[in-house]
Amino acid sequence: MGIINQAATCPLYGCETETVDHLFISCQFADLIWQKVSRWCHIPTIYAFSIKDLLEIHKFSRLGLLEKKILQGIIIIACWCIWLARNKVIFSVSRACAEDVFSDLKSMGFFWLKHRSSFHSIGWSNWCKFVIM
Repeated sequence: MGIINQAATCPLYGCETETVDHLFISCQFADLIWQKVSRWCHIPTIYAFSIKDLLEIHKFSRLGLLEKKILQGIIIIACWCIWLARNKVIFSVSRACAEDVFSDLKSMGFFWLKHRSSFHSIGWSNWCKFVIM
C-alpha cells in the first residue's frame, strides 16, 4: 500500500542493482567500511563472498577468543551502520560518508561493549586503538 517494489540501483554508489550481497559485500561503500574495520582491528583485509562469510569472518581471524567475539559484534554493528546509511540516502536524500559511518560504528561498538557485555573496563582511547586487553 503505497510502497513500490522495483529493481533499483544501489543508493550508495548507483553502479549495480541493489541486493543484500551487493549492499554489504561488493558495494564500494561497504568495501571502504570493511577496509577501515580491518585496519582498526589489526586483521587482514576483510573479503567475503556472501553474508554468511561476512558473519563468520571472526572465526578465521588470529585474534583471541574475546577479540573474536568483539569482532563478530563489530561486523554486525557495521552491517547495521551500512543499512542506516543506505536508508538515510534513500529517505533523507543525503549522501553517505564512509568516515561518518565508521565513526558511528566505533561509537555504537564502544557503548555495546561497555554497557551490554561483561567487559566494562575498556576506555574510549583503548577502544579507538582496538587495544582490548
